[in-house]
Order: sequence, then structure tokens, then C-alpha cells
Amino acid sequence: MWAGSSPGLSGVVAGAVRSVLAGAPSGAEMSVRGQAALIRCREERPWVREGTTTVVASSEGPERWWTFAGLLANADLAARLGSTDFDSLQIRLPADLAGRDPRTVVARSPEPTGTWDRLAGDLKFAECLPLDLRRRAAASRMTDAASIAERLAEPLGRAGLSGAPGGATVWGWGSAC
Repeated sequence: MWAGSSPGLSGVVAGAVRSVLAGAPSGAEMSVRGQAALIRCREERPWVREGTTTVVASSEGPERWWTFAGLLANADLAARLGSTDFDSLQIRLPADLAGRDPRTVVARSPEPTGTWDRLAGDLKFAECLPLDLRRRAAASRMTDAASIAERLAEPLGRAGLSGAPGGATVWGWGSAC
């Protein structure tokens, strides 16, 4: 049995996923079943817009911020938002952030530092470097600053969903800025 999870997507690949979900051609030859699956994915995510991150509220649970920024970028953003539930495409927002602009919260939050302490200690010749430099070296390997900056600069959309999974209905979409 396979144990574990996928290594996650880079910011570039996650952004390409968003582009295809927003309607761009996939660039791949697809079977009839593959085409049907893509249509279904697009129908289940009608709020996806190219060049826009979106906070989606749902009657099924907490708000989710769909960044399509990649795993490393979302890990950093989630830490700044106080969330531990994220993947390469989205971050579940803590309940106390409901209705707020997550970009503003991130801008006011310090970069996570203690997160990389173990990795900083495992760097080759770590004992020869000051702790601050070890932390910065570790963080540079474990984050995607370019994807973070790109997504924080994009407009933020808001959408609300209702209905059963697979039959979601957008009840609102608007730009929050």
C-alpha cells in the first residue's frame, strides 16, 4: 500500500492548473473521458478566474483562499494566517479571518522563522554559520517568494457556494479589490 502524500506542485504548475480551470486550453491531447473530467472540474469551480485569487465561502465549511500559488508558497502563507490546512492550490482560513482580506493579514504578519529551525540545523557546515543565516538559507529552500509576491499582488475575488459537492452553485462573485 502506498503511504504518504504527493510532493506538491510548484507555483508555476499550480498557476497552470488555474489557467486551465479558468478556460485556457490544456495543451494536451485528451481522451473523451479526460475531456469530460476537465469539463466537470471547471463546472465545480466556476469562480476560478485567471490572474485572481479567490476566497470561497461555502455552506459546507470554512472559507478557503484559492491562491494556486504552489505548496511552498501556501505553506508560508498558511503559517502567517495561522492555518495548518493547505495544499498546493488553497488554504483553509481560520474562522476568525472570515470575511477579512487574507492579503492584508499576511502583509501585517511577520515571516515565519522558527519553522525552519530543524532544517537550519541540518545544513552542511551549519555549525560554521550564525543561526540567523542558517534560518534564512533554510527558508530560501523551503518557500517560493516569487509565487507569494505574485499572488499577493493579484486582485482578490470572493465567491459563495451552496449545494452538494459536484453540484455547487455560485451564489455570488465579486472583487474585493
